[in-house]
Amino acid sequence: TLGKLQCYEADGWGACGSSPDNIITISPEYTNAVLHGTGVGTMTSDICSDALNINDPTNGPAICGTNETYNFYKWTSPQSTPQTYSIYVTYQLPTTFKSFNSGQTSLMGKTDNGSNGGSASVQYQIYRNTASGLTACGTAVPVSSGTQATWQVGIASGAADPSTCNFLPGNSIVFKIDVTTSKNANAYVGNLNFAFGNK
Repeated sequence: TLGKLQCYEADGWGACGSSPDNIITISPEYTNAVLHGTGVGTMTSDICSDALNINDPTNGPAICGTNETYNFYKWTSPQSTPQTYSIYVTYQLPTTFKSFNSGQTSLMGKTDNGSNGGSASVQYQIYRNTASGLTACGTAVPVSSGTQATWQVGIASGAADPSTCNFLPGNSIVFKIDVTTSKNANAYVGNLNFAFGNK
C-alpha cells in the first residue's frame, strides 16, 4: 500500500537500503543545450588530450595538461570590448528525486588573456524551472578569469548551491553558462557536474 519495496533477509522482511544517488557528468557538447547571445565572436567545440596529442603541450595550444583528456567549448572574440555568449543546459529531475547533494555541483573552465591585452572569464548561474516560472538560485558562480595554466573548478555554494534552492520532483534545473572574451582572448568550458539523491 505504500508503493515501496521490502527486502527479505535472515531475520525476515525489512526495508531495503537507501536508493542510490544519481551522479551526473555532462561533457561538451552538452545534451539538451542551446547557445544564445548577442556577443560577436566564435564558439567552437573540440577535444584536448595528452594521450592523443590533441591541443596539449606538445601539439597545439596547451588546453589540456599531462594525463588530461576533456571535451570543451571555446569562445573567442576579436572585439576590443568584452563580448559575452551563453550556453543554456536543462536537466529535468525524475519523479524519484529527493534532494541535491550539497557541494557537488560544479563546472570546469579555463581562460587566457591572449597576446593582445584582452580578457576572458567563465561563470554560471543556476535556476529552478517550475510551472510557475524560472527562479534564480543565488548569484552567479565564478569559474575562471585571467590567464590560468590549469583547468579551474567553480563549485556552487551557499544560496547558489541547488541543494538550498527547494527543487521538487519533476522540476528542471537550468544552467546558464556565460563566457566572455575580448581582443582574441579565449574562454574554455568543460565538464558540468551535479549529484542528487532519490526517494
